[in-house]
Amino acid sequence: MVLIASLPVMLWLLAHGRGWLLAASLAVWAVPQVWQINIPNYPTEGAWFFDPLSWQLIFALGLLLGHRLMVEGKGVPYSAPVFWIAVLYLIACGAYAFFNMWGTIPDIHLPASLVGNEKTYVALPRLAHILALAYVVGHSGVMGWLGRRLTAGNPLVVIGRNALPVFWVGALLSVIGLQVRYIHFGMDDILPFPETPKVFWLDTLLVAGGALVHYLVALYMDWTGPKAKRRPAEAPAAITPVPDATPGAAE
Repeated sequence: MVLIASLPVMLWLLAHGRGWLLAASLAVWAVPQVWQINIPNYPTEGAWFFDPLSWQLIFALGLLLGHRLMVEGKGVPYSAPVFWIAVLYLIACGAYAFFNMWGTIPDIHLPASLVGNEKTYVALPRLAHILALAYVVGHSGVMGWLGRRLTAGNPLVVIGRNALPVFWVGALLSVIGLQVRYIHFGMDDILPFPETPKVFWLDTLLVAGGALVHYLVALYMDWTGPKAKRRPAEAPAAITPVPDATPGAAE
């Protein structure tokens, strides 16, 4: 909601040029990297897990790309060196996570929020990972393959078309699912949240049930949305020719 509330300001900057929006977004992102500025929780202690001052950069980059696609009809241009560097970076990140190499990066005397593995502040390695993944997927055959198969009635497209209400329902379902797991394992709400064991049948039920609820919500929004309420205009009644009343017309 905070990011959506910032959209008018972003659009105003975008109206003055893409460079204005990009520069402002980078500047706002850099502030919490250095001073770890975040929004405090209430009434509990701590701060937001996803700092909006940092995550707005990803939102702004998506807005910039969407604007470029709408205005110029083209996205980020392809570059073979950039593509393969992005692929290598993704492989390195995958190996780093798979082999549990956390904490092995040497200290370079910079804030951890900038060069560490910080998800809260979208640290530089995480930002590079997001951009590399988007670039590789966008310039691979995946997008064309999806475009040929994801028709307007595809469940994923229906859900994406109603992303905001589906997101709200998903947030509620995540809380319900957590409580279901707590009840199943006889746990309480002691903080920090305990790690609950994996139970295949329960996890499958929660995930499949949640996906079904998401789809049903999206179908309902399609059914009751503004487009569903529109009715085609009635065809005009046939016009009966008026006899010519001028003198001599009947002759």
